[in-house]
Amino acid sequence: MTVDSFEMMEHPSLQYGPCEWSNYDGGVQQTSNAWGNAEDNSLMGCLAVLKAETFDNFILEVDVISYDNDGIGIVFGFEDIDTHYLGIAINDIWPGAAADGIGGPFMKIKKRNDKECQDRMDALTTCWDTLTHVDKRGLDEVAMPNAPFEYERAYPYETGADFEPLTMTLIVKNREARLVFQSPTTQTGYTSTVNSARLGNRFVGAWTKELPADYRGGRVGLMTYAHQANFKNLRITDLNRPVGGFCHGLKDVTCDAGRSGLCLAVPLADVCPDPVRPNYIDTSTVSMWNFIDDPFLGSRCEWEITKDGRLSQVSNANREGVDYTLMGCNAVALIEPVTDFIAQVTIENHDNDGVGFVFNWESVDRHCKIHACNDIWPSPAADNVEGPAFKVKCRNARSCETQPMDATTDCYDTIAFVDRYGVSHSAMPAGAITPAAYASEYLEYGTYTETKMTLIKRGNQFRALFTPKSGDRVVGAFSFQIPATGGYTSGRVGLFTFADQAVFSDFSVTPLDGSPGSATEFCDGEWICEADGLCGTRPVNGGGSSNGGSSSSGGSSSSSKKADATETDLVGVVLGLLALAIGLGVIGFFLGAKYGSDVVGRRSKATAILHNEVELMDARAPGGPGSATRNPMRGKDADDQQSTSNYALLSNRH
Repeated sequence: MTVDSFEMMEHPSLQYGPCEWSNYDGGVQQTSNAWGNAEDNSLMGCLAVLKAETFDNFILEVDVISYDNDGIGIVFGFEDIDTHYLGIAINDIWPGAAADGIGGPFMKIKKRNDKECQDRMDALTTCWDTLTHVDKRGLDEVAMPNAPFEYERAYPYETGADFEPLTMTLIVKNREARLVFQSPTTQTGYTSTVNSARLGNRFVGAWTKELPADYRGGRVGLMTYAHQANFKNLRITDLNRPVGGFCHGLKDVTCDAGRSGLCLAVPLADVCPDPVRPNYIDTSTVSMWNFIDDPFLGSRCEWEITKDGRLSQVSNANREGVDYTLMGCNAVALIEPVTDFIAQVTIENHDNDGVGFVFNWESVDRHCKIHACNDIWPSPAADNVEGPAFKVKCRNARSCETQPMDATTDCYDTIAFVDRYGVSHSAMPAGAITPAAYASEYLEYGTYTETKMTLIKRGNQFRALFTPKSGDRVVGAFSFQIPATGGYTSGRVGLFTFADQAVFSDFSVTPLDGSPGSATEFCDGEWICEADGLCGTRPVNGGGSSNGGSSSSGGSSSSSKKADATETDLVGVVLGLLALAIGLGVIGFFLGAKYGSDVVGRRSKATAILHNEVELMDARAPGGPGSATRNPMRGKDADDQQSTSNYALLSNRH
C-alpha cells in the first residue's frame, strides 16, 4: 500500500489545507491538520480513495497509529466527492457547532446527501445525514437497540486523549454497516513490565441495519479530520465471494455469529464448572491434608475442622513486615500430582482478604497460587497490581525474604489478573475479547455467604473463575499459554489463605486427562455447557449436548442457579397446599416434599434467538468454521441481549 494506490481528495470548504499524504513505514500517512467546513459543523477533511475495484458487501480492516486525538475514518460507497459514506471516530470535542447536535468524542456512520456543503451548516442545511452513532451520552438506541454487552455502552476514550494503536474495521453486507475497534486499555501509569496496561475488554461499535435504499457500493478508502496518522496493513474481503472463516482461524477463538459479530476468546471452553461425578477430597478430616506455612509469616496458620465437617483456617497469618506479594497459609491435598484437571471449592469467607487455590505444588518454593482479595493488599504490590484483585501467579527462583520487594525482585511471577482497572489475561489472542459473561473488572466475593471458585488447567492453559456477590457475571483470569515459570507443569492441588478466615467445603479435583474417572460431562449433567465454558440456562433434556464447545456461549456461573419453578414444582406445591387445606397435614407435607422439593433449584430458561445466516467462513483463513451460535447473557442482563446483525465477522487476516 503506497500513495500510488490512492486517489487523494479534499472535502469542500477545507481549512488549514492542503492535505499531505506520503509513504511511511510500509503504509501511508497524513500529516496536515486540515479540516472543514469553515464553521466546523461536520467532520470533513482529507480523503485517500483506493483506485481499485468497487465493493458493496465487504470487510475492510486497517491498522492505525495516531499522533493526535481528532478524526480518523473509513470511506465507503464512494462514487465521487458528493456521493459517499463515512465511518469516523474522534476523541476531541469537535465539531464545535455540530449540525446534527452530536459533538465529539464519538463514533459515527454518515452519508453525504444531495445538499451542497457550505461554509456554515445547521440541521436543515447540512450536507451530511447521520445514520448512527455512539458518544459520551450512550448508544443510538434507535439504530442500535439492545446492543450486546461486548460493546461499550458509551464512547470510552477520555475527551482529548490520543488514540492508542488500533485496528479499525468496517463491515458492510446486505445494506447493513458496522464500524468497530477494540476499546482502549486502561493506562495505570505504572512503569513495571508486569502488565502496565490492561487489555481492552470490549469493542466500540456503531452500526445501522438499514443503509439508504440507494446504497449500491463503490470505492473505499481512508479519511482524516485535523488528524495526523499512519495507516498500514489495509485488508479488504469481498463478501460476495466464498469466505472460509474468521477471527484469524485462531485456536480458542469463536466468531460470535448472528449476535455480536465479534471474536470471543476463552481457553478450555469445552470444560465447564460442576463436573458430573467429581472426585471429592474429604474436608472433614485433617488426615487428607498437608498444612504448610509460607516462609516469613508474622504468625502461625491455624487449620481446624468445624463441627459440621468443613476445613477452616482461623488465623490472620500473613507476611511479617510488609507483604508485597501475598503470602500465607497452604493446605495441600494428599493426592497424586495432577497435570490436567478441574478443581472446585465452596468458600464461606469470614473476612475480606486473600483466599483461593494452590496448584502445581511441588514444594513451598515451587508452586502456583490463585487468590481473590477484596481488600487493598498487597499494598504496595511488587508487581504493581494492588488489591482488590483476582490473581494467578507462580513461584520463581528468587528469595521471598527480600524487603522491600519490587517487580525485579518479586519471588512470584504474575501470570494473569483482574483488578479494579480491568483485565490482563496471559497471551490473549489479538483482536479478541472475552464474552460479556466474564466481568471486565474485579467484583467482590461475598462475606458470610458461599462463593464457588473453579480452576481448570489442561496442557499449557488455565482458566480460573469465581462467582462474585453480585452474581450476574463471573470473575475470571485466563492464560492461553502459561509461561514456562519455574519449569514445572504438574503437582498437587490445595487451598490458600492470606490474612483471611475462611471455611472450605465441597473441594474436588477431577482429572481431565482421559484417565479413569476423568470429567467428560459438566454442569451437573443438567445444563448445557456453553461455548464460553460456563453453564447455561438451557437444560440438557431440552436438546443439545451436555459437553462444551457446541452450544451458545456467555453467562454467569454454574453456581448461580436462578429460581424458576417448573410445572412439576408448581403441581407439588398446589397438591401440598390442597392437602393441608382439607386437614391432611401429613399427606400434604409428603406430597409437597415429593413433588415440590426443587422449587428453588432450577435455572430460568432463556430463549436463544438465532438468525438464519449464522456462519460465514473465509477460505483464506486457517482453522475451519467458527461457532455459529448465540451467546445469551445469564443473570439479570438476559433479557437485554439482542443481535447486532445477521452476519458474522471479525476478522480475517491474510
